[in-house]
Amino acid sequence: MTGNDVDDLLDLVPFGNRVIIKKYIVEKTKGGIIMPDKDSILLSEGRVIAKGPSAQRVDIGDLVLFGKNVATDIERNGEIFSIMYESSIEARIDKSKSSKDSFIKKEI
Repeated sequence: MTGNDVDDLLDLVPFGNRVIIKKYIVEKTKGGIIMPDKDSILLSEGRVIAKGPSAQRVDIGDLVLFGKNVATDIERNGEIFSIMYESSIEARIDKSKSSKDSFIKKEI
């Protein structure tokens, strides 16, 4: 899903320092190792698709990690999105410093 597709699907604008994230789940490594059930993973991964006017640490398109139970999940146009405070984001993944992507990701 590209940023333009998300703009067409999502009619929500977050307030203040909230962000909207499209969640990803990790299914297995490229080597074929199945990852643990998503309920046992402590952090979730997703892409920032919208941010409120006060959100300053992340940009739209950033890949981020965030904890369990810190977001409100919603369904819009058949897609699942998470709304959370920007401060609930634990880290931003810097793809330029990663030599290769070792996980196969699937949007949920």
